[in-house]
Amino acid sequence: MEVEAQPIENPIVEVKVSYVPSEVPNKVVAEFLGNHGKVETITREMTMEHGFPTIETGTKVAKMIDIKTDFPRKSRIGHFLVEINIKTFNGTPLQIVNIYAPTVGTDRLNFLSQLDKYLLTRRKVIMGGDFNLVLDIDMDRFGGSPRASISSPELKRLLSKYHLIDIWRHQHSSLKRDRSIMSRLDKFYISVDLVDDNWTEAKILFSDVGEWWDEGKAEIKHIIIEYSKAVRQQINEQRVHLMNKFHRLSEKTILSPHELEQLQRVRNNKKHSHFFFQRERYNAPKKLVNALKTVNGRVTDSDGIMKELVRFYKNLYTAQLVSARAQEEVLLSIDRKLSEEEKLTLEAFHSEEECLAALYPMPALRTPESDGLPKEFYVCFGEY
Repeated sequence: MEVEAQPIENPIVEVKVSYVPSEVPNKVVAEFLGNHGKVETITREMTMEHGFPTIETGTKVAKMIDIKTDFPRKSRIGHFLVEINIKTFNGTPLQIVNIYAPTVGTDRLNFLSQLDKYLLTRRKVIMGGDFNLVLDIDMDRFGGSPRASISSPELKRLLSKYHLIDIWRHQHSSLKRDRSIMSRLDKFYISVDLVDDNWTEAKILFSDVGEWWDEGKAEIKHIIIEYSKAVRQQINEQRVHLMNKFHRLSEKTILSPHELEQLQRVRNNKKHSHFFFQRERYNAPKKLVNALKTVNGRVTDSDGIMKELVRFYKNLYTAQLVSARAQEEVLLSIDRKLSEEEKLTLEAFHSEEECLAALYPMPALRTPESDGLPKEFYVCFGEY
């Protein structure tokens, strides 16, 4: 029996240098990045409209290898202050586990129980080799003994715990060769995150649907946050690029009609921003609590308001002793009780029809749960 684990890092990374004026050539940026690694390629990032590049965003995108650990996040190219973002390019860190399991069932069980130390990693896992057992007898065994191996539950435990799937069976869910006697013993199990569009298929890897659903929502939250950060960064880059262009045009003494039009557009945008800022500053005090009416009169100072709010909610949620006798009298005075059928109805899980009946009438963008996902998300993905 053998097991070999090997970590693999993809050395290619994508480096984005933001807030670079258009007059700075790629060669200058490449020379700057060359002090921190080897530059393979460098290009200008462009905004896209109808599938075609339109204007520069002020960002240079480089593919690099041999990145040094002291790579700065902010620096200067000439007298221009730039920001640098680094991410792996098309290469997730992997843990490759190659195994050859024993043929004897008891030895194989002991062997599989020792694989946790190779799978307990933050890397995505690809585990392949000869497992010498079959999990799905109907699909992967043809002829021979119909009994499952005593080590099958241990392999199922590993697949569930580390979220691994049989990638061949995932892509050939119904394929079964017609042979007299054959078992599919050689397999590749990979992290489910490495498979595209895998959320629905991953349901079998969780102990219950609720755990699978929570995992999916956490991943959705992460994707939304990363997308929002990328959009915000792009807006900031476009703004800096526009302001740089505005300052260059302002310094010129002779402008073409097109340049005059661009300069006037920027100035108008600045006026609009100032107008909305002033309007928000005017409306902000209306959103604040500036006075509270209490049993002792009105409270108008901010410290007094805060103390009164704390006192009120502290009293509201403080447990108090209740007379046991009075409580018993109230309960005994109730002459109506639920029937057994009504009890079962109230304690039963909500049906799909009931959930949809409550969901569809909700106003747009309202969230039925505390996870922040709006009604539209559940309407779109409810079938899963």
